[in-house]
Amino acid sequence: MSHNALELEISRLESINDHLKTEITYIDDLLRLSGFSRGLESLKEVAMEMIEHPEFEEDEL
Repeated sequence: MSHNALELEISRLESINDHLKTEITYIDDLLRLSGFSRGLESLKEVAMEMIEHPEFEEDEL
């Protein structure tokens, strides 16, 4: 790849990275507003619990 092509690719990837960071921040904020006190971190913990304990059923709440 030429130097110019590499610069264009870096610019494209930086733009994608910025977009993804914005989306993750938005999702984290939504999760906090909906009761996950630590946002994505809390959601990951809940998901891991569900995977580790598949016998849990929604009607057990």
